[in-house]
Amino acid sequence: MERKESALKAVAVLHENVPGHRNQSLGVAEALQKEVGAVIREFEVPNFRGLKRLFKVKSKLSRLPELKPEELEKWLTQAGSAPLKEEIAEWLKEISVKPSELLLLSAGSRVAPYNFGLGKILLCRTGTLMTPKYLGTTPFDFSMIPSHDQGDERANQLVTLGAPNRIQKEILAEKAGDIVREFPGKGQKKWILLIGGESSTFRIGPDWAKNKLPGIIEKAEAQEADLYVATSRRTRKDTEQVIRDLLSQSSATRMIWLASERPENPVPGLLGMADRVYCTEDSISMVSESLTAGKAVILLKTDYIRGPKEKFKKWGISLGLINSRAAWKPDRFKILYDEFRKKGWLYDEGEEPAAMPIIEFHESRRAAKWITENWR
Repeated sequence: MERKESALKAVAVLHENVPGHRNQSLGVAEALQKEVGAVIREFEVPNFRGLKRLFKVKSKLSRLPELKPEELEKWLTQAGSAPLKEEIAEWLKEISVKPSELLLLSAGSRVAPYNFGLGKILLCRTGTLMTPKYLGTTPFDFSMIPSHDQGDERANQLVTLGAPNRIQKEILAEKAGDIVREFPGKGQKKWILLIGGESSTFRIGPDWAKNKLPGIIEKAEAQEADLYVATSRRTRKDTEQVIRDLLSQSSATRMIWLASERPENPVPGLLGMADRVYCTEDSISMVSESLTAGKAVILLKTDYIRGPKEKFKKWGISLGLINSRAAWKPDRFKILYDEFRKKGWLYDEGEEPAAMPIIEFHESRRAAKWITENWR
């Protein structure tokens, strides 16, 4: 791929060591590296929780865009990230890059304030993925907002379909080879099952596994397909135990990769070999990765948690008192999944795709092109 000339020379990826957020940011950064040759480096910011986050980080968030540089420096010190300014400045000297040639990139609400503050102090451009709470997207030069989380269209926004990610088709075959060497198959068909986990809304407990997995296992056995299964960091341990118990009894099972036992990421390798992909609906990231790899997805419904708070939100949204971005996650996710269904890329349980559709989908690459085209 021929690289374009650009004034964008470096990308500092800020993250709080949350894999999903880190991978989204790195996906776009690596696409920028391919596009214009930008140098990448990661910087970790504090990830305070509870009262520490309230007093150290959130106390001034609503006023952050109004603060002067010296006030922002005080806030960064209070928020535990004062050394980052010097670290990034020193890195720029090492690679002979000016602040005006640097992009600070982050994903999620926890890192966005650090991104904004450092950008103002260092006088560089800033980019955010997802919609940051409290700050919103307006303070950033580049905002990449998923369609299910979309607010008003603005000049600094790119609406993405799903989540940008690090999947690169050209290396999937190599990754698949690593999986097959450790977990060789017997048949021609390779079925992949990607299982997410608990959140404030989605529930994937032992009963869910007992209800969902037998049908998939029976189909795999009937069609002589090799079954490869991976869980996520959020999967409950008692659910993982049921998954192990059920799959270990099946002649179709070739791999059971439990995230609690093996923290490495097997997904690129699994997608490189997949003839069929099942994925739970709680993980837009895994669905997006599958589609980026060119694989259609059969979506597995999960159980839900819906308490009084969610009912209040629904009432507030219906009256226009609450922003629609606060809607119940399954309702918001459905917006995205319906778009994928219309394209013929996503199927529901029980549907049997006659043939895999041709999927050209790479939101990290599209975001990188958009950033370079608008880098002025």
